[in-house]
Amino acid sequence: MKRMVLFFLCLTGLGFVHSQVETMKINKETFLKPSLNSLGYLMLNVDTVIWQQTMASIGIPALPANKKVNVMEYKKTADGLSQYVGFDDRFWVLTIIWKDESGNNYITKELKKSLKKNLYNNTGYYKIQYQGYDLIIEIESNKEKAINEMITVEIERK
Repeated sequence: MKRMVLFFLCLTGLGFVHSQVETMKINKETFLKPSLNSLGYLMLNVDTVIWQQTMASIGIPALPANKKVNVMEYKKTADGLSQYVGFDDRFWVLTIIWKDESGNNYITKELKKSLKKNLYNNTGYYKIQYQGYDLIIEIESNKEKAINEMITVEIERK
C-alpha cells in the first residue's frame, strides 16, 4: 500500500492524474501508445477495474488466470504486430513489449524524444525526479529483421 501511495504522489506531481491512455492505429488495429500520459495513467490505475476496462477497450484481452505470472498481463497480436502489457506487483514494475515483424513501426520514438532531457545514462535509462523520489523509465530497442522494443517503469531503489 505504501508503494501505491508513493506512485500516486510521484505521478500526481508529474501531472499525470487526469491523463488518459493514448492509443495508435496500425493497419486498422488499435494498440497502446507508450507516452508519458499512458504510462502515468496505467501506473495510477494499476490493479483496478479501470485498468482492465481500458485495456479491453483497445482490444487487448486479459490472459486467463491460469497463465498469469504477474498481477496483470495483456497481449494483443495482429498482422505481424504484437504488444504485451504487464504489471508485476512483486517488484512494482510496468512492462510494455512491442514487436513488429515488418520492421516499420517503432513505438518508442516519441517517448524517447519527450524523455531526452531526462536521460540518466547512455543505455536508455531516463529518470524523472519528484520530491526526492526517482521514477526510472528504461527503453530497449533492437532491430535486426524485426523491431523489438521494451519499456519498463519503476521507482528507483536506493
